[in-house]
Amino acid sequence: IGRSQFGEEKYEDALQTYRRGAAEATDAKWRATFLFHASRAAQLAGNDALTEQLMTAAIAVPGHWPATTAALTQRIRTRVRQRRIADAATDLALLRKIAPNDHAAVEGALTYALAMIAYGNPRAAISALNTVPPALLTKMDQPEFAYWRARALETIDAHAAFASYLAVLRSPVPTHFAYFARDRLDSAAMAPRLAAEITQRDAEVKK
Repeated sequence: IGRSQFGEEKYEDALQTYRRGAAEATDAKWRATFLFHASRAAQLAGNDALTEQLMTAAIAVPGHWPATTAALTQRIRTRVRQRRIADAATDLALLRKIAPNDHAAVEGALTYALAMIAYGNPRAAISALNTVPPALLTKMDQPEFAYWRARALETIDAHAAFASYLAVLRSPVPTHFAYFARDRLDSAAMAPRLAAEITQRDAEVKK
């Protein structure tokens, strides 16, 4: 019922249905699932305070369920959007602790890193990306991570940024991040760095 109401964009109705389901559930996995879906309905209904309250309730259900990591990832998104960086960092650390080998750790780190790039803290972005073991990255994740790593490195290490953009362009998997990387390399922001990189590489070839 809740899924049908959600699909029809009757978010308030779906919210109440999911909350009733959570209250009646005797199984922890289902209780966490109902609470997470209720949080999504509350979010789309525009109730931010209730959204976080329900996410927190889903995370607090004993056990580590798919809804636990989903709620944590969503709470990271919510908190970085509200510029509650310390709270988001705490959530990311908890996500890595309870689900170190889950793909949710990839999504959480990427969410946090993108926010740090947007807020002008590239070192924190790189630090977050570095917490993800390479083995967790899918073939589609790899060029995306390389692209955002390059974006974060632009103002820190032009040489490393250039190399990371090249990694995106050399990806064997077709991805729109290759287009973004080419566009970035052609941008005015990267032009001086690209010229310096080419000069440095020419000098190395002549040695």
